[in-house]
Amino acid sequence: MKLIGAATGLGAQDPASGKGADFLFENAKEFNDLWTTIVRTGQTELNNNIPFADKVNYLFPFFNRLSMYTKKVLKDDFPVVIGGEHSCAIGTWRALLETSKKEVGLIWFDAHLDSHTIHTTPSYAIHGMPVACLLGFGDEKFIPKKTLLPENLVIFGARSWESGERELLDFLNVRIYETEEIANRGLKICYDEAMKIVSKPELDFGISLDLDMFDPEVIQGVCSKEINGLMPNE
Repeated sequence: MKLIGAATGLGAQDPASGKGADFLFENAKEFNDLWTTIVRTGQTELNNNIPFADKVNYLFPFFNRLSMYTKKVLKDDFPVVIGGEHSCAIGTWRALLETSKKEVGLIWFDAHLDSHTIHTTPSYAIHGMPVACLLGFGDEKFIPKKTLLPENLVIFGARSWESGERELLDFLNVRIYETEEIANRGLKICYDEAMKIVSKPELDFGISLDLDMFDPEVIQGVCSKEINGLMPNE
């Protein structure tokens, strides 16, 4: 296993999330021999109140570098990318999509659907767009050469979304496990079903986990808190 830091908060409303990888590196010394690099967007981390087009121009090379380092680790090791906010997934999963000889399965643990495009977003926050980009929708700079097939994607733990992004995923028939369904049917049943979808033998698969999947009463350091989340022991 090798750790790659994705030090950006530029895709979220709160730029402080960009300090996550550095904080872990500085305060968890027992993991230091696992780190390969920390990729940064630059000094704009201190102020993300810049126009959307400028954010795209800063994040485009950032995602390229993150993808490059992830591809490098994929050659002979197992990459674990530490954000940041969830826009970093655009670079992370582009790497696997573009290097895998198979199709890719992805289970997306998140309170949100992260499936907005520029035409549906109410906030213009890029951390709300990575799933759409990986599926081939959104800003062309962020779309990988090989996109994720909707039948190989599962979103797990969702409980907050806007109509535009939900309509896109429903149109594509993406399997979404809302927290209400998980509570009613049981975590193990839903999780086992989800894993069967994303880990079929003909797929390479991975996990993308946003900490806001968990309940904010116990995991508080997130940008977009949503009540009634999962518990860490689950």
